[in-house]
Amino acid sequence: MKTNTKIFATLGVVAGLGLAAFPAFSYALDVSGDVEVETEVTPSLAMRIHSNADATGEYGFIGYNPATAEGSGDPAAAAGPSQATGLSLSSNQADTTTLYSNISIRSNTGKFKLEVTDADTDNALRNEAGSTTENQYIPAGITTTTDGTSGDTIIDPTVAGWAFKGGDITSWTTMPISTATPATIAALGTNTTNPLSYSTDITVNYAVSSGLTKTDTYSDIITYTATALDSDYSLNDGNMQDFSAAEHAGDEAGTTYVLVDSRDGQEYTAAKLADGNIWMTQDLKLGGDSALTLTSADSDVSSNFTLATENTGEWCKENSSACDDQSLMRKTGAPNGYLYNWYAATAGSGTYSTAANVNVNSSICPKGWKLPTGGASGQFAGLDVAYGGNGSDRSDATQRDKFMAAPLNFNYTGYVSGGSVVNHPSDYAHYWSCTANSETYAYGLRFDSNGNFNPQHGNRKWFGFAVRCVAAS
Repeated sequence: MKTNTKIFATLGVVAGLGLAAFPAFSYALDVSGDVEVETEVTPSLAMRIHSNADATGEYGFIGYNPATAEGSGDPAAAAGPSQATGLSLSSNQADTTTLYSNISIRSNTGKFKLEVTDADTDNALRNEAGSTTENQYIPAGITTTTDGTSGDTIIDPTVAGWAFKGGDITSWTTMPISTATPATIAALGTNTTNPLSYSTDITVNYAVSSGLTKTDTYSDIITYTATALDSDYSLNDGNMQDFSAAEHAGDEAGTTYVLVDSRDGQEYTAAKLADGNIWMTQDLKLGGDSALTLTSADSDVSSNFTLATENTGEWCKENSSACDDQSLMRKTGAPNGYLYNWYAATAGSGTYSTAANVNVNSSICPKGWKLPTGGASGQFAGLDVAYGGNGSDRSDATQRDKFMAAPLNFNYTGYVSGGSVVNHPSDYAHYWSCTANSETYAYGLRFDSNGNFNPQHGNRKWFGFAVRCVAAS
């Protein structure tokens, strides 16, 4: 799907004593349901061209970046700088400045381009009156000549004009009018990052000749167009492993995030919920096709753990270390996550011998995320209370519906109970916690289509349940 988003920016220059800024623009837009483009033009350079006090007809110039305080003076000052502090420009001299209007693009597309044209069919820098009188505007385009000393090709300083370059445009280019073929700043092929990000500075070169007699502000409006050519990725907030709950402590309940698990590139939604914690709002889908080794660099483990490949056959179904202390997982159909026995969900730290009310210290959650605690004082019970429940086992269809709605988005998961099939995939939900209920049971969250709701449910450790992770505080 081809979609685009446009941003309009004003270029300006002042002749005579005065100020012209390249203003800061910010524009972000999801342009369709499945193709997203964000475009931003950040704070930019300000320029001042002013007449010198003497009668030589010289002009002075300074450039100042307000974002970094770089440059040879603050153009917001009431008076222009002296020739000593400014960059000296003779009356017929060209100069180049890099605009600090860095154009940044983020898109969920694997193919992408950024183009620029004038906003209309007039690409000159004109004063507010729109004067067309000769020597009262700066025409588009620059004239080049040969430097007599170096032999280099330079801008002819005796002919007023302006041009630009940046990105893939490496030569001075006249701004195309709106009806002409746009100039392509960036044409990127297949994207290898998620999401695509691109930024560039745009450089404007201009010549202000002594013939520019009118003291005024000269400006033009140009249009940047970011075009997404296909839809491969979604815009996200980074990797789960780099996410810090502490940095989002001030976020309001209901704030949502889109995060990527760096272990397999799987993307998940998360939200800050009413209990103050940041929870995944989708079920974990990790592993399955081959054995996966989890390390402390990317997972919630203190030592390496191997998550076994999917077991589609009969699961061991007895209360013993032989059954409980092995890694078992089962894939399920979309949109559900996968099902894991407690040993797998806890990355081997939860075993047959783990005693009642012990919170194990590892899980298959990404680094920086944890299995929620269980039992009467656990995080599942706390979440229930935060949304108006009482934290206990009960018949409560209203609370079940609340948990299945946004922003929590829990869903019916089904479960594996030793057989080769997923039981009740459309009417039962089971989620593991990190807390043992006894040697043979562990706590979790359970609800069903009959309205039963239990945030401190205990069940056999060899059962296969779903996993939701909570950002470690």
